[in-house]
Amino acid sequence: EIPTHHKPDSMALISDLPKQKLREIATYLDRFPSTASRLDEERIDQENEFWRLLIRALNRVDRSMCNYTSVQIETLASESLNQKSPSLELLLNLQQMKDPPSLEVFVKCLKEIGCTKALNIFKSATPPRITQQPQAKLELTTGDELLLTCDAECEPPEPQFQWFKRQTPIPMATSKTLRIRRVNENYTEVYVCRVMNPHINDSQKATVFSNFSQVKVYPLNKSSLIQQETGGSSEPSHACPSLNAHPSSSDTIVITRHPRSTTVHHGETVELTCEAHCLGGGPVEYQWSSKLLKEKKYGAKFVATMSCAKHHESKFCFHCVVTSASGASKNSNEAVVTVQPIWFTEQPRPRIGYAGEKAVLICKAQAADPQENITYLWLTSKIQDRNFVPVDRELQTEDGVLSFDNLKDKDRGFYCCQAANRRFFLTSDVVRLDIRLRSDKEVNQVAPVIRVTKQPRSRVLCMNEKFRFVCEATCSSGDGLRYKWFKDGKEIPGETRNILEKCLVDLSDCGPYYCEVKTEGL
Repeated sequence: EIPTHHKPDSMALISDLPKQKLREIATYLDRFPSTASRLDEERIDQENEFWRLLIRALNRVDRSMCNYTSVQIETLASESLNQKSPSLELLLNLQQMKDPPSLEVFVKCLKEIGCTKALNIFKSATPPRITQQPQAKLELTTGDELLLTCDAECEPPEPQFQWFKRQTPIPMATSKTLRIRRVNENYTEVYVCRVMNPHINDSQKATVFSNFSQVKVYPLNKSSLIQQETGGSSEPSHACPSLNAHPSSSDTIVITRHPRSTTVHHGETVELTCEAHCLGGGPVEYQWSSKLLKEKKYGAKFVATMSCAKHHESKFCFHCVVTSASGASKNSNEAVVTVQPIWFTEQPRPRIGYAGEKAVLICKAQAADPQENITYLWLTSKIQDRNFVPVDRELQTEDGVLSFDNLKDKDRGFYCCQAANRRFFLTSDVVRLDIRLRSDKEVNQVAPVIRVTKQPRSRVLCMNEKFRFVCEATCSSGDGLRYKWFKDGKEIPGETRNILEKCLVDLSDCGPYYCEVKTEGL
């Protein structure tokens, strides 16, 4: 077996790779487009999975080496219907050739198609290097959120993280960020993060530990128990620091609410909040800090309209500096605001359809650049959140609509849609499409069709103005109709007419409204 920490020999062939290594490569070739680099417009044609692009790349090197017919390619594609990997079948086929491609050519083709995760298997492994240490000291109040971050890099990328509470591993804390929603005094302890490169066999070279982070959690509204440190260096220590008692101080600032990380889209308004008080009862001042800010921002709330690069997401870090009247200050936890260049204006909804009838799933997205073209790719799986594969292109349209003209039992399953621009993609909610069979009674019975002839229109109003929504509909059977109005997804009591109106509006009336229309018999 070729070790993963050595680059491929120019004389080695793809047939020299063991089957286990082929399976690992195939998992990345099967994950298009979620593993795509998206640096080249040619690579984001979503009709082409990575393994199809690999065939073309090998064919450009030597037509006799990888001259597959369209029938052979679609035979490979059909392996996904049998819960098998088309990429693995392709790689095994390449191994069995009379003159299989060399590893040098194979790696060159992987680089050309942009399958970076498969390329990482052949990279020289390096020990992890910590690029961001966790905060050395952190003071919280009961009920606050604990947030520590340790970032690192290595070759191949994606090191493994494990957080420890002193010497005890924290269950499920295996990402670079340790987040505990609501802490209490039991979380007062020393924390450290272990970073490993799983591609290095020598555990001593593969492992590095972060600096220690000393966390102190104070009880809520018990000023007599809040203490202040005396002496000691502010530099992080490589030995577990002790938590010494210290005298109380009326100038101590207690932050009761830290700003929280959030995700917004381009042009959306973000609101961050920080709340604190001084034990001496004096006033406190809030000042927000970020590289993004060109001028000082004061106040417990920070509100801003966010923007990002047109083609990829941007991340901005904020924290609040709280200062007392005596000049004592304290920093809040850091909040990361992620701004996405694509956002969904309409998410797909779950559907129940009948065999032999039509059904439609709709997904709509918008981009930061109005002139940019958004491409859509529908994915499906029989098991929720697992093994999603692209839906047949004939069922999809360029504007995010998935249409079934004749529902069949094989169409039953879970669906989601990916909206993408050149360098970024976003995945919609996962919804379920259920297929049912109509009984003989239902088949012979023609269901009435309700058609909305007048839709309510959105309004922008000032305080104390009057608003009026009108919804009009007809029924094919001539039955009477019943109307129900909803606000924020909840029924408005007593509103059963086709008209919804209010004389004096206030802020509580803001929100989305819609009207549900049914026949009298339903």
